[in-house]
Amino acid sequence: VQADLGGAGLRPDVHGDRARQLGVLLREPPDALARAIAAPDEPAIWVCAALGERAPGHDAPLIAALADGYPGAPAARAEAMIGDYIERLVPPLLRLLVAHGLALEAHLQNCLVVSSAGRVRGFIIRDLGGVRVHRPRLRAAGHAIAFAPGSFIATDSLDEVQRKLSHVLLHAHLTAVFAWAERALGLDPRVSWARARAVIARALATWSREPRLREACARDREFLLAPRCLAKALFRMRLIDRSSEYRYTEVDNALA
Repeated sequence: VQADLGGAGLRPDVHGDRARQLGVLLREPPDALARAIAAPDEPAIWVCAALGERAPGHDAPLIAALADGYPGAPAARAEAMIGDYIERLVPPLLRLLVAHGLALEAHLQNCLVVSSAGRVRGFIIRDLGGVRVHRPRLRAAGHAIAFAPGSFIATDSLDEVQRKLSHVLLHAHLTAVFAWAERALGLDPRVSWARARAVIARALATWSREPRLREACARDREFLLAPRCLAKALFRMRLIDRSSEYRYTEVDNALA
């Protein structure tokens, strides 16, 4: 996790509605985190939102370079790369939800993929202002954190926190990555989604052996692998100008 060291913004009482249009965050550099992930190799760091764009000096998108270091034919390299991508991104985020009630804002702009020697090595996640915290799970994990009055980060609603992770990780992140892998590498998204489902199911089955997490694993499995799921209705939220008050629409669940 890339730490937020400080921030600044405009005062609404001075600048009115325009105040929310400009803000500044100071974060620690990601280099040391990336080197720790990829050691002993020298890593490359890419914003995940750029993986569908052309690599500098090349016609192929960046996601193709993530598969260069895997053995075998192009199809085998693509599947191996997506497997590593899922294995290194999904279980850590899911563990935070299950064990601590924490959903990180892991959409494409907030995730940096660390690679070396043409392989996926891990991820750095930033933007702590958009997290959601489930108070009951946080307390059960032994954490006592004070939140500012009126903070929208903490909630007693498990559905809200589950929906947060489902949206940012599955709908906003993996859906795009799987589509780019199909376009650039010919990998069928159904193969990618099947791998994602297997990783989620295996992780939850493993953690359910911990007595404290058994119920949480069962509830998260039921939510994440249901035949239908809720997707954030972003256009509607913009129309009503309530970007922090989430609206959803029901869709088929690709994980099912």
